[in-house]
Amino acid sequence: MVERGFAEGGGMYRRDASWDDELEIQEREREEEEKRAPAPVPAGAQSTPIQVLFLSREKFDLWTKHSAKSKKLTPWQEARHIANEPELVAGLRAGLAGLCRTVTPVPGRPIAHTRGPHDCTYTDADALPSAWGVRMHGREATALGVAVGGRGAPVQVPATHADTASTTPNPRLGGKDTEGMVNERRDDSPPAHDTRASLPPRALRFATLDPTTSALATQLGAIGRADVVVSVHAGALGLSLFLPTGRASVVELVTTGAQGNHHFHNMAHMMGMQYRRVDVKKTVDVSAVVRAVREVVEERLER
Repeated sequence: MVERGFAEGGGMYRRDASWDDELEIQEREREEEEKRAPAPVPAGAQSTPIQVLFLSREKFDLWTKHSAKSKKLTPWQEARHIANEPELVAGLRAGLAGLCRTVTPVPGRPIAHTRGPHDCTYTDADALPSAWGVRMHGREATALGVAVGGRGAPVQVPATHADTASTTPNPRLGGKDTEGMVNERRDDSPPAHDTRASLPPRALRFATLDPTTSALATQLGAIGRADVVVSVHAGALGLSLFLPTGRASVVELVTTGAQGNHHFHNMAHMMGMQYRRVDVKKTVDVSAVVRAVREVVEERLER
C-alpha cells in the first residue's frame, strides 16, 4: 500500500505505508480487547505518560568508518564514540521496565520482567511506535487493566490549557492521525495529591532515535514529545532545542575526550530543563547510566 501526494516543487512523492498496515492490525486487535476491557477509569484520573528517548550514534560511527579511507574515526569523532551502545540500550530497557508493575505486550517482542514499585506499564516504543506521543495506547490500557473508549480508543484526559492540544500529525505515524491516538502537547502539572498511592496508572515508554537514518520530521516528532532525552555528548544533542521547554530532562553522557564542553548543559538551563551529567569512558559503565536515568524518571513517576 503506497500513499501518493505532491512535493513542494510540484513533483510526486511515494511513501511506504507500512505504518498504516500496522495501525490497521492494531485497530482490529483493540476492537477485540474492548470486549474484555474492565470498568473505565474516570476522565482526569489518568496520568500523562513518561517518554524516554535515547539518541543513537552507532550507525553514524559505522558509516563514518566504512566511508573513510583510513577506515577509522577521526580523533574528534573517536572522543565521542562509545564502544558498547547496544549493551547500554539493552540495560536502559531492562532498567526502566523494572520500575513498572507490568509491561505492555507486543507480539514477537517478549520482555523478561520483574514487578516494579510503580503503577505503570513499560512500553518498548521501538516495537510499538504508534504509542509515542499519545495519552494511552490500547495495549497499555489492557496491560494496566484500565478501560478504553469507543472502538478501543483510550479514555482521553482533557487538556488543562487551551493551547496544549495539537492537531499536527505525528511523524512517527507516517504523518497520519489515528482515532484514539491524540497528538498533543501534554500538561505535566503535578497532581493535587503528590503521593504514590494516589497516583493513577500511566505508561512509561522508551524509544531510540538515530538521526543518521531518520528524516527531519521524524526527528522533531520524536524529540518534541519526549520527556527525558539520553545521549552521549555529540551533535545529536542539538535536537534538545526542540524538547518541551521548561518540563523536559536531559541526561548527557560525557566521554573522557569531551570534557570541558558545557554547551548542552547551558542550553538545558536556559530552556528551564532539568540537566543530569554522567561522566563515562569509551566502554560505558551501563549500571551507572541506568541508575542515573532511573533516578530522573522516578522523580517524574512520583509526582
